[in-house]
Amino acid sequence: MSMSHKSSVIQFGRRELGALAAGMMAVPGTARARNTAGRTVFYAAVGANLVLYQVDDKGLALTRQTVTKMPEAIQYIWRHPVKNLIYVAYSNRFSTKNDDNHGVAAYRLDPQTGQLAAFKSPTRLGRVDGIPDMLF
Repeated sequence: MSMSHKSSVIQFGRRELGALAAGMMAVPGTARARNTAGRTVFYAAVGANLVLYQVDDKGLALTRQTVTKMPEAIQYIWRHPVKNLIYVAYSNRFSTKNDDNHGVAAYRLDPQTGQLAAFKSPTRLGRVDGIPDMLF
């Protein structure tokens, strides 16, 4: 797991930002978060990377803040209902033929910035034989 701090700005038109906002509204609180400073952040999972963007509501732009690298491709992300923690399930099930590296990583969520910091070492789940593919 690694984090990089390369800042870049992505510009959106009205339609693109509307589609992005509609997608964020479909799953409230998981794709975006408004912190106490009034800033909105957005997370995007791309392969094994979890990218944090700051949202510029007025300028219709996302500014890339950090990238958190998982051990394998991200499968699912959820926030703890009470604590400032984010859980990330990862797997190489669809990225390699090995299908042997699955797990869950936990990160502290900074409520002011949306930044993630490793909470504990990832919990590795390994391979589960005998379970039909359709269950994954």
